Amino acid sequence: MSDTLLLEAHGVAKTFGRVRAVRNVSLRLCEGQSLAIVGESGSGKSTLLSILAGQLKPDVGSIRYLSQEGWVHLEALEERHRRKLARTEWGFVRQHAQATLRPRVSAGGHVGERLMGQGARHYGQIRARAQEWMARVEMDPSRVDHLPSTFSGGMQQRLQLISNLITHPRLVLLDEPTTGLDVSVQARLLDLLRGLQADLGLAMILVTHDLGVARLLADQVMVMLSGEVVEQGLTDQVFDDPQHAYTQQLVASIL
Repeated sequence: MSDTLLLEAHGVAKTFGRVRAVRNVSLRLCEGQSLAIVGESGSGKSTLLSILAGQLKPDVGSIRYLSQEGWVHLEALEERHRRKLARTEWGFVRQHAQATLRPRVSAGGHVGERLMGQGARHYGQIRARAQEWMARVEMDPSRVDHLPSTFSGGMQQRLQLISNLITHPRLVLLDEPTTGLDVSVQARLLDLLRGLQADLGLAMILVTHDLGVARLLADQVMVMLSGEVVEQGLTDQVFDDPQHAYTQQLVASIL
């Protein structure tokens, strides 16, 4: 983990009609650091993640990101520039892999598209890298030509993961990546994520309602309630000695 600031948000807020989904949120993330945003459904955590990913513009506030070309303000970024960042410097792992994996594109095709987005053109090399990464996350490399529908839910999530990580992004955003998976599948996926983060030096922002997932993957945690951040700090400190009543309630619910 580095001391170099990678992402910074200040005073971010978003309202939908009369619902204040996100209220005055600020955060800082350094290279190689991992942050978990936790809270119950409706707390605003997924809305905040969409804002940080540049997919949703805040009503007020600013978000700046240190790209390879220098600092950019995400709230003012043109769509073509945001798409370039998403293709080259970011990864986004969603809750349901089926929503992102196209049914008529093979496993290798999904991985290859990401590589081609960064200029790779040699078919044999792209295929070999896809198989190498499939083996890395304990998928059968011989199934590189199989369609997503032939894989289990856990394997589909692994495919989505390597499709995002194969180009070594600087920042990965994860939205409830283990929801709906069996406990044993969740555990193995989390082990893989933790190992890949360490190997690649990834910065991660993770949205989850599962405090066990947050504790395992994140250096820091941010607790949200009704769109507001009620507590944040080092993960172990927040969970071992919660100060806010809501955080105390969350921690007590898993004891």
